[in-house]
Amino acid sequence: MCSSLSLLSLPEDLLVHVLAFCDVDDLFVCKRVCTRLEQLIGRDVYLQYKIELAVTGMVDVPSPAGAGMPVMERLGKLREHRERLRRGTFADSGVEYSWQQWPKIDEMPTDGWEASLAFGSEIAYVVVKPPQREISVCAPPIVGGERAGSEEGTQVRMRQWRVPLEAFPAGEVTAVSVDIAQDLLVVVQPVTTCCHVMVHLRSLDVPEQRHPEAAHPVLYTGHLKQLSGGRPSPTAMSHIQIHKNLVAWIYSTTTTYCRNCDVEVWDWKAGRLLWRRHFDREVTYTLLDSSHVVVTGPSMDHLLVYDFLSAPAATVSEPDRAQHVLALKLPPSEREPSIQESSIPSPPTSSVPFWTDPALRIIVVAFSSRAALLIPYSTFATLLQQKRRELTEATHWDDWGMRGSLLLHLSGNQYPALWMTRHCYPYGSRVALMYFESESYFEGDAVIFDLNPWAARYARRAPHIPSKDAMYGFLVDPKAAFGTEWTMVPHTVYHGPGMSPGFAQAPPILAMDQGGFTAAFTGRIFPSRFLGSISYFT
Repeated sequence: MCSSLSLLSLPEDLLVHVLAFCDVDDLFVCKRVCTRLEQLIGRDVYLQYKIELAVTGMVDVPSPAGAGMPVMERLGKLREHRERLRRGTFADSGVEYSWQQWPKIDEMPTDGWEASLAFGSEIAYVVVKPPQREISVCAPPIVGGERAGSEEGTQVRMRQWRVPLEAFPAGEVTAVSVDIAQDLLVVVQPVTTCCHVMVHLRSLDVPEQRHPEAAHPVLYTGHLKQLSGGRPSPTAMSHIQIHKNLVAWIYSTTTTYCRNCDVEVWDWKAGRLLWRRHFDREVTYTLLDSSHVVVTGPSMDHLLVYDFLSAPAATVSEPDRAQHVLALKLPPSEREPSIQESSIPSPPTSSVPFWTDPALRIIVVAFSSRAALLIPYSTFATLLQQKRRELTEATHWDDWGMRGSLLLHLSGNQYPALWMTRHCYPYGSRVALMYFESESYFEGDAVIFDLNPWAARYARRAPHIPSKDAMYGFLVDPKAAFGTEWTMVPHTVYHGPGMSPGFAQAPPILAMDQGGFTAAFTGRIFPSRFLGSISYFT
């Protein structure tokens, strides 16, 4: 009591200075136990901004000296973003990037187009357009940035880049990825005379030029068995992910009986292969951080975590158990796991006021039964710290899953509607899923799960409101549908806008971003046919 009284006896400006060093947990405790501290925190703009960052799952981006947005303005933009998300008020990018009425339109400008998601510091959208001889890259607008259009935001502008295919004269372009924050463009081309592929490292803004931080303009790689003298067979590079100096991908080849995969991690700045692991099966993966990768496959019942900085490069003959540092058993009731690719958030420039907090990011594992497992990165970090290296057996699901993840499993008997969990890609603490009333997929709503514990705490005081653009609104309660009301992992759910994919279209691919999500549309009959995309943001 004496220490409390002595603290409150301090001058107000000094007391605010002391509170500035407290984390958000301590600030909330101070607000609960002391009326004066509650009033003081409520009046101070910086402390309010600190709390608002936690609630929205953001981190402050320091501005260059003498520049940048004042804290009061940053606070206002954060609160606007939170309120629009709570109310389900989303702007959209319009039809400039989307042709939703296919095949009703006679002329489609997308013949030969190949679309993909680029997982760098943020999720971007890449379309290779051979007829137009260009590669198109776009990314959603930035929360807190300038936007053009009406109050409803119907003409909010996307960020765009156009890369001429003439900058890559060596032949066909088979894969493309970007990292906007680092101005990095990664373009893959096969070497037709041997079993290698070329990976070009270019500037996104000036694609004719090599990236200035790359020691080598081109990386050469290939499948392990082919490089050791095997005969050439059809190969593909996919699942490219970029984080700071790291670039990772899957290099796969199809054999008579199965699809073999090599997961590789490179230091693209140094031009050096850091780690390569061969799998005699199809796998999916994602980067966890600057030293770990997590892998699983359709025939596996667990997640494997590898430390690619500490372990030596793998060879074809090395067994799995000799390399992974953590194995986590998956729910026994689910089958065919697939890790949904993800990005480790990083701001695109120092001019943005705030950005998604990378410490809150989640990993999503989708299953064949339309179930999904949402795992906070903090769960992996805690388990890696606790795990003793001499232990190689897998950690049972009951020992980690119930308290360290959120399992979304719809009960078909109680809820005959459909929830799509595959091709739903998280960013930060959020992931968007699609809810449909029937298997026709003609119309549905986006539902956003957020595992930010501060957002969950705030939602108890200010419940969410279904989007005015939602088709079903209060007809469905996602927490009740998935039975997550009493789970140990704090989370909240936002109701997003409704979408009508149209006749003969597949359910949209949903990828989260800093301020919302993007829906990418493809043909149901022609899976590789890209029909466009629409971004929704607060």
